Amino acid sequence: MPFSVTDFSEFTRRLSRDLPQDTYFHDMSLSYLDDAHTFSYSGCATFIVVMCIASVLPWLILHRNMILGIIVCVVTLILLCFLCITWSSGSHYDHQSFELELLRAKEQAKLLYDEKAAEKVAREAEEKATREAEEKP
Repeated sequence: MPFSVTDFSEFTRRLSRDLPQDTYFHDMSLSYLDDAHTFSYSGCATFIVVMCIASVLPWLILHRNMILGIIVCVVTLILLCFLCITWSSGSHYDHQSFELELLRAKEQAKLLYDEKAAEKVAREAEEKATREAEEKP
């Protein structure tokens, strides 16, 4: 089953409750979400421009402005090609590699979290040993 942006954001929200916010995983999830939003905004903007041009095109041709009509047709075709390329590249990415990257990032975030916890325990043990040494003159 494909991994949607909504599923991914819910997954990151659940995971971020247990992990610190400055981990690699948190940064990676934000970059993936930014990429998804950029893709959808550019695709929608191109679609709106193409629809506006398509609605003006019959008016241009009917009013015998053939040169401008041809120019608008060429621009519309270029924009439609861009739209197809944008949508096809954004909607058919490899879901398995995406999920593998998620798992890899999750493991790295856990390791980072474990390292920070170990450092904290070591620091507390050192402080305790220092206090005990100071108490025994």
